[in-house]
Amino acid sequence: STTDALFEIASAGSTSQGSGMRIVDTAADGSQFIAFSNTLNSKERDAYIEHFNASHTTKSDLKIYNEAAIRLHDAGSANYSVILTGGRVGMGSAVVPLSPLHIKNASDDMLKLESTDSTVYLEMSDNSTTNPGQIGQTNQDMWIKTGGSDKRVSILGTGNVGIGIDVPTSTLHVKGGSDAVLILESSDSFGSKVDFYDGAATLGARIQCDSSKNLELMAGGRSSADMIIHTTTGHVGL
Repeated sequence: STTDALFEIASAGSTSQGSGMRIVDTAADGSQFIAFSNTLNSKERDAYIEHFNASHTTKSDLKIYNEAAIRLHDAGSANYSVILTGGRVGMGSAVVPLSPLHIKNASDDMLKLESTDSTVYLEMSDNSTTNPGQIGQTNQDMWIKTGGSDKRVSILGTGNVGIGIDVPTSTLHVKGGSDAVLILESSDSFGSKVDFYDGAATLGARIQCDSSKNLELMAGGRSSADMIIHTTTGHVGL
């Protein structure tokens, strides 16, 4: 044919890909399409499926176009399972996508990332990021990376959590590059505190900073301090 709107359908016969039908176009622009129109005898295409390649020599993309949304339905389901609209993709029962990818599911298992080797990760960046952030897993250990290859947080399969260290050896293992490895900051005037509980959730001891910035130590779940370290003199009171 001489235009892409005229094409011939011929039997492909038995090929290495199996038997079936094919759309053949010999026009110079190399476009084949199936068009759908809501208007009788109209040349306007309300929707179409097109395969285009100007050179006729290399593989090309398959385009699916519709004036409205494109919906894919499960067999026997009245609700679509995939929708493409406004440059957004929605997956799930009758979901209206509000972001580039919107997944809606009745179960807790929303998204699965599976690699064929020991490591899988999700990478995040903007249009100027040179060292994108990553959230990933290697074997049974999860990790978070920012600003390069260093792991900022590691969560081992044993349950140990590391901050600034790849292989934490305790429930919480913090390693910093400065003297202040851990900072506790309270939003009120009294100060911060650290409580220690036993396995029965009973308060055993407390270390806290009082309203005068003195350090207090309390044992046995008592509300009064057993030891006070004065903030300005350094004196210790028992």
